[in-house]
Amino acid sequence: VLFRSDDDIVAGMLQRYLEGRGHRVERCANGRDALRTVRDFAFDVALIDIEMPEIDGLEVLRQARKDPFPPECIIITGHSTIDSAVTAMRLGAYDYLAKPYRLEEIDILVRRAAERRRTAADNQRMRRRLYRLEAPQAPVSGAQSMQAAIQAAERAALSLGSVMVVGEQGTGKSTVARYLHHVSLRSD
Repeated sequence: VLFRSDDDIVAGMLQRYLEGRGHRVERCANGRDALRTVRDFAFDVALIDIEMPEIDGLEVLRQARKDPFPPECIIITGHSTIDSAVTAMRLGAYDYLAKPYRLEEIDILVRRAAERRRTAADNQRMRRRLYRLEAPQAPVSGAQSMQAAIQAAERAALSLGSVMVVGEQGTGKSTVARYLHHVSLRSD
């Protein structure tokens, strides 16, 4: 958990509490330090105060969300406004929490946010694995008609149009359709 607060006493208390609950916590000094730390290390969760020296929390959130796999960001503020809450959520904040907050509430949010990030990482890993397992090879056939169908599928894969594969039962329609999907511009 990356953490930045404008109140050192509260920050120390929250850090001890979260560490006591099993979290590893890294504190940063300001918004610039938070951005550098997010980019250099993999955090599951970032607790970001809106009021920070150098770069404010919303800008940290905006920049952090540009990373390929950013931490889940929870915005904390003592100066809550509807505009800042809406902006934070539009920028991709996991949650927005106004002070005063309860320590148990932070722990629950951090656990949920970390679980969401782990689930997203697991899904991404499984998709890559599934993609490698399902990657079909180009169908091989000695029949001129099937070779023509494969060539037509390869040409169709370069377009953004829809394709319907038709033919008699047992002629390889599903094989051609899987291959077409795999080599198409929209396979992702």
